Amino acid sequence: MPDSLFELHPAGCLALSAQGVVMLTVEPGAVELRAAQDLFERALLLLRRSQRPKLLLDLRYWASDEPPLISWLLLDWGPRAMASGYLRQVAVLPSAMPLVRLQATQFCLEARRHYGLISRIFCAHPPTAALEWLA
Repeated sequence: MPDSLFELHPAGCLALSAQGVVMLTVEPGAVELRAAQDLFERALLLLRRSQRPKLLLDLRYWASDEPPLISWLLLDWGPRAMASGYLRQVAVLPSAMPLVRLQATQFCLEARRHYGLISRIFCAHPPTAALEWLA
C-alpha cells in the first residue's frame, strides 16, 4: 500500500478511497502535457501498489483538449496499464467541454475494444455514484 492516501501534483491530485479505488483528478484549466503524463504515471504506480485495478478519473474541471495527451493515453499509457493488469475498470466524471468529453468516450471505447477495459462515463452523477459502481 502507498505511504500516503493523498498526493498533490502540478497537474492535479491522486487519492486512494477507503474502498481502495485510485482517484485521479485533473487540475482545473489547461494542463501542460508533461505534467499530465507524470500525473498518469503516478496513478499507474498507485494502481500497482493498491492491488485494486480500479480508477476514478475526474475530468470535470479539465479545460484542455490536448491531442498529444489523448494519443499518449491511447497508445502508450493505456496499453501498459491494462496489459499489466493494473487497470481493469474505470469510471469517468467527464468535462463539460464537448471535445474533452468526446475524447474520454473515445478512450473508453478503444480501451474496451483492444484490452477489455470495463468503463462507464458518469454524466450528471455525483462522484459517490462512480465510487459505488467501482466498489
